[in-house]
Amino acid sequence: MSEDDLKKIDEFAHKNELIEWWYFGGLLDKNETKLSEWTLITNFVMARGFVDNLVCILVPPNETESPIDLSGWRLKAGCIKASDKELNVICQTNNWVKGAYPEWHLYMERSKDGHTYLIDVNFKAEVDSNFRIYSIGKSRLGHFAVFRQHMTGTITIDNEKFPVSGGSYYEHMYGFIDPKSSRGWYWYCVPRTNKGDLSINIALGVSPTDEIFHKFVYFTEDGKNFGEFLNYNFEILETKSYQDITYPFKFRISEKNENGELDATITRALNPCQDLHQTPLGTVAFITGNAKVVGTIVWKGKEYDITGRSIGSNFLIVY
Repeated sequence: MSEDDLKKIDEFAHKNELIEWWYFGGLLDKNETKLSEWTLITNFVMARGFVDNLVCILVPPNETESPIDLSGWRLKAGCIKASDKELNVICQTNNWVKGAYPEWHLYMERSKDGHTYLIDVNFKAEVDSNFRIYSIGKSRLGHFAVFRQHMTGTITIDNEKFPVSGGSYYEHMYGFIDPKSSRGWYWYCVPRTNKGDLSINIALGVSPTDEIFHKFVYFTEDGKNFGEFLNYNFEILETKSYQDITYPFKFRISEKNENGELDATITRALNPCQDLHQTPLGTVAFITGNAKVVGTIVWKGKEYDITGRSIGSNFLIVY
């Protein structure tokens, strides 16, 4: 896909859609600061006419430490403003993201427990964008994604500035989620495997009866050509519970087809950020944080070690 084609894919606001969000997740590099190998998760979410959410979470690599949730949950509807002419999403003036493929700029000012946080980072795509539409029943979501970006900038905590860099993932989604058709999803991204070969996006759609109705693994090596596994076996190896909601903590996915083989095990970290939130769909559980992917992909005769750090999120409607 050419750069001109990419620019035709609309990542701007879709004001006729009920649900829309812009998500940037970054895995910070190892360095000599106290933010070494932390994870930054940000998301501007609108349920138009009902409620807005501004997600901002810092997750430490040490699983005995708790995440720092700087989010603004259940904001007044219309608090987040977005343009349908350019990517310009703003919440309360001092929290915004601007840009368009292949470069974006994120700025957030947050505070919690007497501490102040200023996040000022830039993202630059290292792979082509990927656009798909997911639907089941009345649920339909458009999905614009960039599996790998390079992130650089600073995070300032109480006037102490820390330089940060790392690999990141970006998605823009919009549409409608029908609780009668879809309960939510399990989703994991690996912006860059440890060996640097692949960027990977893994997701599973969850039905109201907890069956998996849709699953995919999309990946790219060179940023231009994409491979996929769409019919893999899903084996839960270990579960955890939050507020009586059980979710996969460790699971294995595997598939063989005419183009290759997939065999991967995904394990969540022990310190997720998790909470219940009221939405137009009802109460939802949002569980997000670090995870690790271990395994291999064989694609068109070439084998890849896909071990890598991952951001993993579970979004489940509570019935």
